[in-house]
Amino acid sequence: MGKNILVPYDGSEHADKALDLAADIALQSGATLHVVHALIHGHVPGWIRAMSDIPADLGVEGAPEEGFTQAELPRDGASGHVEPAQAPRNVLEDIAAKLLERAAQRVRERGLEQVDTAWHSGGAAEVILEQARARGADTIVMGSSGLSNLEGILIGSVSHKVAHAFDGTVVTVK
Repeated sequence: MGKNILVPYDGSEHADKALDLAADIALQSGATLHVVHALIHGHVPGWIRAMSDIPADLGVEGAPEEGFTQAELPRDGASGHVEPAQAPRNVLEDIAAKLLERAAQRVRERGLEQVDTAWHSGGAAEVILEQARARGADTIVMGSSGLSNLEGILIGSVSHKVAHAFDGTVVTVK
Protein backbone atom coordinates (compact mmCIF):
# COMPACT_ATOMS: atom_id res chain seq x y z
CA MET A 1 0.00 0.00 0.00
CA GLY A 2 0.98 3.61 -0.38
CA LYS A 3 2.15 6.40 1.82
CA ASN A 4 -0.94 8.61 1.50
CA ILE A 5 -4.30 6.94 2.11
CA LEU A 6 -7.56 8.79 1.49
CA VAL A 7 -10.83 7.62 3.08
CA PRO A 8 -14.13 9.16 1.99
CA TYR A 9 -16.36 9.25 5.05
CA ASP A 10 -20.13 9.68 5.26
CA GLY A 11 -20.84 7.95 8.56
CA SER A 12 -22.35 4.85 6.96
CA GLU A 13 -21.55 1.32 8.14
CA HIS A 14 -19.39 0.68 5.07
CA ALA A 15 -17.52 3.95 5.61
CA ASP A 16 -16.79 2.90 9.21
CA LYS A 17 -15.39 -0.42 7.99
CA ALA A 18 -13.26 1.32 5.35
CA LEU A 19 -11.98 3.78 7.95
CA ASP A 20 -11.01 0.96 10.32
CA LEU A 21 -9.12 -0.88 7.57
CA ALA A 22 -7.37 2.28 6.38
CA ALA A 23 -6.35 3.19 9.94
CA ASP A 24 -4.92 -0.29 10.49
CA ILE A 25 -2.97 -0.10 7.22
CA ALA A 26 -1.68 3.40 8.05
CA LEU A 27 -0.67 2.29 11.53
CA GLN A 28 1.28 -0.70 10.21
CA SER A 29 2.86 1.05 7.22
CA GLY A 30 3.44 4.55 8.57
CA ALA A 31 1.21 6.06 5.87
CA THR A 32 -0.57 9.38 6.30
CA LEU A 33 -4.34 9.07 6.63
CA HIS A 34 -6.63 11.67 5.06
CA VAL A 35 -10.37 11.52 5.78
CA VAL A 36 -12.65 13.57 3.54
CA HIS A 37 -16.37 14.21 3.54
CA ALA A 38 -18.47 15.53 0.65
CA LEU A 39 -21.36 17.60 1.94
CA ILE A 40 -24.57 15.61 1.76
CA HIS A 41 -26.92 16.52 -1.10
CA GLY A 42 -30.54 15.49 -1.29
CA HIS A 43 -32.25 13.58 1.49
CA VAL A 44 -30.50 13.69 4.86
CA PRO A 45 -31.24 10.54 6.90
CA GLY A 46 -32.78 11.32 10.29
CA TRP A 47 -29.91 9.79 12.28
CA ILE A 48 -27.45 12.00 10.38
CA ARG A 49 -29.64 15.12 10.75
CA ALA A 50 -29.85 14.46 14.49
CA MET A 51 -26.08 14.98 14.73
CA SER A 52 -26.60 18.73 14.36
CA ASP A 53 -28.08 20.76 17.18
CA ILE A 54 -28.87 23.65 14.82
CA PRO A 55 -32.67 24.13 14.79
CA ALA A 56 -34.41 22.74 11.70
CA ASP A 57 -36.13 26.04 10.91
CA LEU A 58 -32.90 28.01 10.37
CA GLY A 59 -32.48 28.80 6.69
CA VAL A 60 -36.05 27.96 5.67
CA GLU A 61 -36.51 31.32 3.95
CA GLY A 62 -33.11 31.13 2.24
CA ALA A 63 -32.13 30.14 -1.27
CA PRO A 64 -32.48 26.45 -2.16
CA GLU A 65 -28.85 25.70 -1.29
CA GLU A 66 -29.33 27.41 2.07
CA GLY A 67 -32.66 25.96 3.04
CA PHE A 68 -35.68 24.19 1.72
CA THR A 69 -39.21 24.98 0.64
CA GLN A 70 -42.45 23.56 1.96
CA ALA A 71 -42.74 21.47 -1.25
CA GLU A 72 -39.45 19.78 -0.38
CA LEU A 73 -40.74 18.54 2.94
CA PRO A 74 -41.78 14.91 2.47
CA ARG A 75 -43.99 13.36 5.11
CA ASP A 76 -43.09 10.14 6.85
CA GLY A 77 -45.93 7.79 5.90
CA ALA A 78 -46.10 6.15 9.33
CA SER A 79 -46.00 9.19 11.58
CA GLY A 80 -46.95 12.05 9.28
CA HIS A 81 -43.83 13.81 10.59
CA VAL A 82 -42.40 16.34 8.14
CA GLU A 83 -38.69 16.00 7.40
CA PRO A 84 -36.65 18.22 5.10
CA ALA A 85 -35.32 16.65 1.91
CA GLN A 86 -32.26 18.87 2.18
CA ALA A 87 -30.95 20.54 5.30
CA PRO A 88 -29.66 24.12 5.21
CA ARG A 89 -25.97 24.49 4.33
CA ASN A 90 -24.99 25.53 7.87
CA VAL A 91 -26.56 22.32 9.18
CA LEU A 92 -24.73 20.24 6.53
CA GLU A 93 -21.44 21.90 7.52
CA ASP A 94 -22.14 21.20 11.20
CA ILE A 95 -22.91 17.56 10.38
CA ALA A 96 -19.72 17.31 8.31
CA ALA A 97 -17.61 18.64 11.17
CA LYS A 98 -19.20 16.20 13.62
CA LEU A 99 -18.83 13.23 11.25
CA LEU A 100 -15.16 14.06 10.74
CA GLU A 101 -14.58 14.39 14.48
CA ARG A 102 -16.28 11.02 14.93
CA ALA A 103 -13.97 9.56 12.26
CA ALA A 104 -10.86 11.09 13.87
CA GLN A 105 -11.87 9.71 17.27
CA ARG A 106 -12.43 6.27 15.77
CA VAL A 107 -8.96 6.37 14.20
CA ARG A 108 -7.35 7.49 17.46
CA GLU A 109 -9.06 4.62 19.29
CA ARG A 110 -7.30 2.25 16.87
CA GLY A 111 -3.95 3.76 17.87
CA LEU A 112 -3.30 6.17 15.01
CA GLU A 113 -2.76 9.63 16.47
CA GLN A 114 -2.27 11.65 13.28
CA VAL A 115 -5.19 12.02 10.88
CA ASP A 116 -6.00 14.80 8.42
CA THR A 117 -9.71 15.62 8.01
CA ALA A 118 -11.60 17.99 5.70
CA TRP A 119 -15.02 18.44 4.16
CA HIS A 120 -15.80 19.87 0.73
CA SER A 121 -18.87 20.75 -1.31
CA GLY A 122 -19.61 18.95 -4.56
CA GLY A 123 -20.50 15.58 -5.93
CA ALA A 124 -19.05 12.74 -3.87
CA ALA A 125 -16.98 11.12 -6.64
CA GLU A 126 -15.65 14.47 -7.81
CA VAL A 127 -14.71 15.54 -4.27
CA ILE A 128 -12.96 12.23 -3.61
CA LEU A 129 -10.93 12.36 -6.83
CA GLU A 130 -10.06 16.04 -6.41
CA GLN A 131 -8.96 15.56 -2.80
CA ALA A 132 -6.98 12.44 -3.67
CA ARG A 133 -5.02 14.49 -6.22
CA ALA A 134 -4.64 17.48 -3.89
CA ARG A 135 -3.33 15.31 -1.03
CA GLY A 136 -1.10 13.13 -3.17
CA ALA A 137 -3.04 10.00 -2.25
CA ASP A 138 -1.82 6.81 -3.84
CA THR A 139 -4.51 4.67 -2.19
CA ILE A 140 -8.22 5.22 -1.60
CA VAL A 141 -10.03 2.97 0.86
CA MET A 142 -13.79 3.43 0.67
CA GLY A 143 -17.06 1.74 1.44
CA SER A 144 -18.71 -0.13 -1.39
CA SER A 145 -21.91 1.77 -0.65
CA GLY A 146 -22.76 4.78 1.44
CA LEU A 147 -25.77 6.84 2.41
CA SER A 148 -27.26 7.06 -1.09
CA ASN A 149 -29.41 4.20 -2.28
CA LEU A 150 -31.51 4.27 -5.47
CA GLU A 151 -29.51 7.10 -7.03
CA GLY A 152 -26.36 4.99 -6.96
CA ILE A 153 -28.13 2.14 -8.71
CA LEU A 154 -29.48 4.41 -11.44
CA ILE A 155 -26.40 6.50 -12.27
CA GLY A 156 -23.55 4.36 -11.00
CA SER A 157 -22.11 4.11 -7.57
CA VAL A 158 -19.52 6.53 -6.23
CA SER A 159 -17.10 3.68 -5.55
CA HIS A 160 -17.45 2.49 -9.15
CA LYS A 161 -16.77 5.98 -10.54
CA VAL A 162 -13.76 6.46 -8.29
CA ALA A 163 -12.30 3.03 -9.09
CA HIS A 164 -12.46 3.76 -12.81
CA ALA A 165 -11.09 7.30 -12.64
CA PHE A 166 -8.34 7.02 -10.00
CA ASP A 167 -4.84 6.03 -11.14
CA GLY A 168 -3.77 4.55 -7.81
CA THR A 169 -5.07 1.67 -5.73
CA VAL A 170 -8.75 1.67 -4.75
CA VAL A 171 -9.91 -0.73 -2.05
CA THR A 172 -13.66 -1.04 -1.59
CA VAL A 173 -14.95 -2.44 1.68
CA LYS A 174 -18.27 -4.20 2.13
